Amino acid sequence: ATSGDTEFIAMGNNGLLYDAGCVTSQYDQQLNYKWPFTYDFPPTDNLCTTGTSPTKNFPGKWQILVADLTWQGNKCPSPAGCGNVTTKKDAFDFLYNNFATHYEGNREPYIIVLDPVWVKTDFKLEGTIQFVDYLRAAFNDVWIVTANQLLEWVQTPTKKADLNTFAPFQC
Repeated sequence: ATSGDTEFIAMGNNGLLYDAGCVTSQYDQQLNYKWPFTYDFPPTDNLCTTGTSPTKNFPGKWQILVADLTWQGNKCPSPAGCGNVTTKKDAFDFLYNNFATHYEGNREPYIIVLDPVWVKTDFKLEGTIQFVDYLRAAFNDVWIVTANQLLEWVQTPTKKADLNTFAPFQC
């Protein structure tokens, strides 16, 4: 959850660039997902389902929204928060179906918060690995990146043909 102005003041005091803890059910549908944005101007409403968005402007500080995920008609903030994922196939389908809504829409970043609760279960870890392997094999226009790499690309959009030499994506 985001702690509003207090968090963003602390971010500024400590040289942090972004928050990725704002889970939103307001922007969790295929054509209304949000790209990362800055708080160069104060927001007009609270974007977070839990917690509070800042009310002031924080120039150069980024928000990476985490859209609620959907599984069997239920919304959840993270894979671990979704019930009824009981097989490797369920884990794969859950991750892939949520990915597909981003990919087939406006292609906003698909943010997944994987935590120990999810990956400590063997079949969920196996389904996650199968999902990542499938993305890498089936899509030549999808990259698995960190939040920092995402923001580098957002600030310096680079053509697909040039991404193999895009410095922020290098190991």
